[in-house]
Amino acid sequence: MAYLPMLLDLANRHYRVHLRVFSVCAIIALVLILVFGQWWLFWPTMVWSLFFGVHFLTYKSLNIDNDWIDERIARTTDKAYDVSHIENIRDSFDSEHTRAGKKGGDEAPPRRTPDVGSDKDSKDVQAP
Repeated sequence: MAYLPMLLDLANRHYRVHLRVFSVCAIIALVLILVFGQWWLFWPTMVWSLFFGVHFLTYKSLNIDNDWIDERIARTTDKAYDVSHIENIRDSFDSEHTRAGKKGGDEAPPRRTPDVGSDKDSKDVQAP
């Protein structure tokens, strides 16, 4: 395990070189495969792609900083629009269902909605 910090440092320092070399060689291999029919190059390229994928994930995990975290939080918060969209659909359905003249004995079963902020997954909510 003494080699792990050294390997992680090496992976971090040489990622961009590996990216350039891999990109050039993969393009050359693709041309040779498609133009000249050199299909034996497919498997070495795939194996190298797997190793490059591991290198990429290692590089990305070592280079997380506060700016990336703030950007990710903002992006995730901005995309939380789906909750309000679902609420609008539910409210529209409820108002149409109420206008149709629902009889007293035909009550809908309680809906299950996620309880955000609690360790319970869901709770029963009565329809208005």
